[in-house]
Amino acid sequence: SLRESNVIAGQGGRGSNWAYGYHGQRGEGERGLLQRAMESVRLEAERSDCYCGTVLFHSLSGGTGAGLGARLCEKIREEFPAGHILSVSVAPHQSGESPLQHYNTLLSLAALHRCGNIALFVFKLILDRRVSGSLCTPHCCLSLYNVVWVSVHSDAIFPCIFLSFLSLSHSL
Repeated sequence: SLRESNVIAGQGGRGSNWAYGYHGQRGEGERGLLQRAMESVRLEAERSDCYCGTVLFHSLSGGTGAGLGARLCEKIREEFPAGHILSVSVAPHQSGESPLQHYNTLLSLAALHRCGNIALFVFKLILDRRVSGSLCTPHCCLSLYNVVWVSVHSDAIFPCIFLSFLSLSHSL
């Protein structure tokens, strides 16, 4: 189950600016999104008997998902060099969301290539189609997107977790 302490939220986005997401806001310091997210990852790693890796869910097009997601992937790799990083990323529409989305995507993919082990992608268009097929009010759309996103990737993620468990149990 999801621990409430692991939900990291900010007051605003990064304005589709990859560098702003990657480097953070001026004056964020120790309480910035990156530092709070890393503290949450550290606590979860300490709670486990054997840290095998992290699943990182993020967008590739905006400043927060792309820039902060790329930086978080790098920080996780620095702190846990032997752990696996599975990046599950939402790829943007071909056009229209943001004039910077393709640059943000390229910069993020470069960071994921350097630091991640496995990358899974879902296209925003597929999520939009699945969500639009259900009854959705403005208040439930974000949580419905999350449910759809997890259901799209659960079949792909489960074998990775299962294989990690098998390799761990054989090494004991």
